[in-house]
Amino acid sequence: MANNIKKDEPDSLSGLFGAALRGLAAGLICVIALALILSAAALALEDPMRLLEAFALAALFIGAFVDGFTAARALREGGIVVGLTGGALYVLVIWLVSLFFRGGENAAAVSPLWLALGYLGCVAIALLGCIAGRPRAKRVGEGSKSPAALARRHLKSVKR
Repeated sequence: MANNIKKDEPDSLSGLFGAALRGLAAGLICVIALALILSAAALALEDPMRLLEAFALAALFIGAFVDGFTAARALREGGIVVGLTGGALYVLVIWLVSLFFRGGENAAAVSPLWLALGYLGCVAIALLGCIAGRPRAKRVGEGSKSPAALARRHLKSVKR
């Protein structure tokens, strides 16, 4: 039975949205792992609550960076748009999860402005991860068939 998919048609998880989903998965795995590791580190301290907020923000922002970095690696020609899409999906998932865990004694301490700034910070850090994860353009002398490489090989053969 022949497969009727043409070579031009993308796979199911290719393209911008697929790369953003790959970045989202990597970012969420990273944030969960960091939350567990940093929680264990906080429990080893005398006063675990002292650094808990800093550890939580560190896990959140590092996860956003990994999200943007992975999305940029998944779609090499995506540019900044893939980092923005991955960061927006990451913030959406974190926001949806946070809806279920709000409450307690510190619920009124965080204003909506600080929440919005934190979410915008996550998107900005995902963009930085995307910029860091983009492939570098090759310079003139880096390829094996570049004029500089051909000249180097020619000079080596002439010297002998």
